[in-house]
Amino acid sequence: MDAETLDRFRLGGITFFPETSILWGDVPKVASTSLREVFESVYGRAVTFKDDAEEYRKLVKTTASPTVDWFRFFFVRNPYDRFVSLFEYAKKTGLGGRVTGFEHFVKTFRKRNERDEGFRAHARPASDWNVLDPNYVGHFETLFADVCQVIEWTSGRIAAAGLQRSETLTLPHKNATDREPWHDYFVPQDNDRAIDLVRDFYLDDLRMGYTAI
Repeated sequence: MDAETLDRFRLGGITFFPETSILWGDVPKVASTSLREVFESVYGRAVTFKDDAEEYRKLVKTTASPTVDWFRFFFVRNPYDRFVSLFEYAKKTGLGGRVTGFEHFVKTFRKRNERDEGFRAHARPASDWNVLDPNYVGHFETLFADVCQVIEWTSGRIAAAGLQRSETLTLPHKNATDREPWHDYFVPQDNDRAIDLVRDFYLDDLRMGYTAI
């Protein structure tokens, strides 16, 4: 992974589990908090840029080394659903500036993305994580089954590290938002501006198993 890639993910987006040589692409608004809790319980200590910048930089260098075999994966989410989740999060936290409603968020989305680094890190298309050359890409819509599949595939690494793997897996639902289904934000209102924005901005994400509306 080169310096440009490191900088692209500096504010978040890559989590290393050095004990098991696992590299997880942590895509914002794709069950990040819940997944980190699960993966820390399975793969051992997690390292992000925020956790330890120096160790993180050293680990990034090993991703280009043939002597370290990192298993790399990330999860994607329906872009319309993720966009609504980002809207609700921005409205609640003020990420990228004040949000007065969905229409306002749609209208100001590109400006927020241009001027605010933190917002840009949260809004970044999941397809950006393809730069990690992943071994596997799972889906939010089948999250539990896909997480179980990843853990099964990497069970040898868990055993080799001397870590205990639980016989039962639970996936906590952290930071859930009580809101209407995502399509209610787009379809009933015939919200062409919002539909076009998501289709254009997240076009490559839509190509990862989703259908444009």
